[in-house]
Amino acid sequence: VGAPPCPAFVALAGVRRSAAVRLSGARMADAEAGGRPAGFEHAVLVFRGKTGKWLPIDHGCWPADVVELEEAMGIGGLHWQHCGARYKQRTRSADVLYFDHRSMPPLAVELTDGTGTRHRVTVSASAEDPPSSVTLAVRLDQHQRFDHEENQYKGVEITAQDEAPMQVLVDPRSTIIELIVGYEPPSDEEPHGVRVECIGFEMEAADPDKRDDFDDMEDRFFRSLYSRVLNTINPQRFWTDTGGAAMPERFDLRAAFGRLLLLGALQGFAHEDGCGHSKPRPEDDPSRTDESKAEAGRALFQVGLGLGGMGLCP
Repeated sequence: VGAPPCPAFVALAGVRRSAAVRLSGARMADAEAGGRPAGFEHAVLVFRGKTGKWLPIDHGCWPADVVELEEAMGIGGLHWQHCGARYKQRTRSADVLYFDHRSMPPLAVELTDGTGTRHRVTVSASAEDPPSSVTLAVRLDQHQRFDHEENQYKGVEITAQDEAPMQVLVDPRSTIIELIVGYEPPSDEEPHGVRVECIGFEMEAADPDKRDDFDDMEDRFFRSLYSRVLNTINPQRFWTDTGGAAMPERFDLRAAFGRLLLLGALQGFAHEDGCGHSKPRPEDDPSRTDESKAEAGRALFQVGLGLGGMGLCP
């Protein structure tokens, strides 16, 4: 629907759903227009040795909300008990980081998620109603805790150059936060700034005994997502560009799917079904024969043909 999703994100969802990630209704207009509104950007920090550089994330390469996250992970939906888990909303909060030292937009804020990925979100003034914003879902770590008024919360710290940091807090049981970042115009009392709305979600497992399995799957998903986003750039072009961070190139989805099979096997994705349940690994089964291995290879080939038939692979 609309603009095609990023190959790196489709690759993660491909084995689980064999379908492209569907964009939420709130982002449909942006997708049909070919991306986010002008002046709005989401980027992640990439390091080569000690040198860091911001990589703009192509629209649709990172899950914008829990709906897209559930879709890619193969959980949730109306029949979530069948797939074993869903995300349940816990708390919602909002705050504004005011900019006293920068009088003109665009404004940029930064945060670090639970996997150690550094994000930068840039927003600009918007004449739309409702105002345009950047949305993204990130994972929280157990150590991302803050004390506030004698209570402990989870959350992230929002920072900006030359400005005082701001903490956005959610329920301590939340594992995922959905961030809605937009421009806050100035008022008679306050300067302009960046408004951050934060929604906390907790993984709810149909079988409480399998909750740890889904937490592990969630952690591997986000770590793999970051590595796949990096695989969409041309390293030589990215690091030699002196005019700022280069936009990621859209690689052939067939190549992205090939990387999925390789990286998925290394990280365990190839040994889970569509609902996140573990499958026996070939090396753990001494009775596995060459014939059964050949059948598994033919099955993967059929998956590739199926993706091609749906237009996901050229």
